[in-house]
Amino acid sequence: MTAIKKTIVILVSLMLFAASVSGCARTGEPQKITVIEDRSYFEDFEISGNNVRIYCHYVVKNNTSEQLKFKIKGNFKADVKGGLLKEATLYAASMDFGVHGSAEFEFTIGPGGERELEVVFIGEAGGSEAKHDRLLPKTEIEYIYESE
Repeated sequence: MTAIKKTIVILVSLMLFAASVSGCARTGEPQKITVIEDRSYFEDFEISGNNVRIYCHYVVKNNTSEQLKFKIKGNFKADVKGGLLKEATLYAASMDFGVHGSAEFEFTIGPGGERELEVVFIGEAGGSEAKHDRLLPKTEIEYIYESE
């Protein structure tokens, strides 16, 4: 076998391996809770003193047959880079308690159900008054497991 043929075989093997690894990552365990993107949206933001409040509407679906407790984590790296916020990772608080009431950062959802959530992300202001975009932040659901 010539050196060119060996190189081609190695490259093809590497491409097949990379394709199989990326395919496995996409077909992993389904998420317990999913954000229904086409019904979830950014609403508004405001700066009040040293705080920025970012209001969002989420619709989430429980894909399991059990009640789940969770937190919503938002990634605001672009707004830190733009100077609006000082921290990139913020947790959503329920608007059920009002903007200035005691914040509740944990949510529950029943088995197989959907839930609409009005939330606010509150972070320390970075000095700029411009928001990077009018989109939901990159969102991650964090499950809360109770010790038994």
